[in-house]
Amino acid sequence: MDKAREVFDKMKSKDVVAWAAMVGGYASNRHPQEALELFFAMQVEGIRPDCYTVAGALSACTRLGALDLGRRVVGMLHWDEVLDNPVLGTALIDMYAKCGNTGEAWMVFQQMRKRDIIVWNAMILGLGMTGHEKIAFALVGQMKKSGMTLNDNTFMGLLCSCTHSGLVKDGQRYFRNISQLYHISPKIEHYGCMVDLLSRAGLLEEAHQLIEDMPMEANAVVWGALLGGCKIHRNADLAEHAKGIEKVPASSWVELDGKVHEFHVGDKSHPLSDKIYAKLDQLGMEMKAMGYKPTTEVVMFDIENEEKEHTLVHHSEKIAIAFSLLTTEPGETIRVTKNLRVCSDCHTAIKLISWITCREIIVRDNNRFHCFRDGYCSCNDYW
Repeated sequence: MDKAREVFDKMKSKDVVAWAAMVGGYASNRHPQEALELFFAMQVEGIRPDCYTVAGALSACTRLGALDLGRRVVGMLHWDEVLDNPVLGTALIDMYAKCGNTGEAWMVFQQMRKRDIIVWNAMILGLGMTGHEKIAFALVGQMKKSGMTLNDNTFMGLLCSCTHSGLVKDGQRYFRNISQLYHISPKIEHYGCMVDLLSRAGLLEEAHQLIEDMPMEANAVVWGALLGGCKIHRNADLAEHAKGIEKVPASSWVELDGKVHEFHVGDKSHPLSDKIYAKLDQLGMEMKAMGYKPTTEVVMFDIENEEKEHTLVHHSEKIAIAFSLLTTEPGETIRVTKNLRVCSDCHTAIKLISWITCREIIVRDNNRFHCFRDGYCSCNDYW
């Protein structure tokens, strides 16, 4: 991207294709903030974005969980342009679903005048991620009736639905069908879903054997799924096989007034850090009064329990939530996006925070959505 930007900056005349290439490049290479900065700079230059530029900007909003920015981006188009264009429709459905607004994603899907398989797959995957597996399965049934042939992304949506609902037998059947009925070679993402499904169900040896039988080398996501199951089911021996993975640093994002704020574990770089940590201390005291005890075993370092508790308090999603509580109106929904899976301690704590503050807190991690309300989570503690 650095080389691409050098070429782009040296261009004397930049047409919409050049802008679209840069916005899409940043978005697809995990530089969402840069993608959006360039997209809005394009407006200042007076260049109207085409569908591919808008799709790239929406993809960046999706990665950041920036719902309001996404609405602002799509607001630059006529609504008919979206409904007649599967590229835009797919990007918008994906953005709404992955920002936790399945209702608006469904509205766009229903209104689309041109729905190719990519549009259908986006809706199925969005439903699967947010725990609406029955509707996802029904949509696949409609696809079959309309004569569409399921592809690898359709099966991703199906397996995702099974994983988030613990439907082991259904997941195994769909996984077999990928190759046996549809003659599609499963990708590493399909294997990752199956390892996650089996691991969470306690079928750890079966999950480990699946990893051993994979035709490609397992990545950190696959091993991480097995390790997550080992934590849940207390299998320390098997966990040793998965501990060699390199963990990506955790970070969480929240959007406020068109700006995305990013937080890391123990982050004190934000101008409001003092107030954020004071809010965390206050919430900690209220939670402990309700019987909360930090789940220190999720901290995989050889340190004292007191230090482990300190580490848990300062996880990135808790910092992001405290920041949102300080900067939004009472009763306003809080939306947080995290790049890793929410740990069990944070999950328990956020349930209590939703009760204490009377807030709906929506957290999207790299596995699924969690909608916390009145001390409960939409995942029913299965994630």
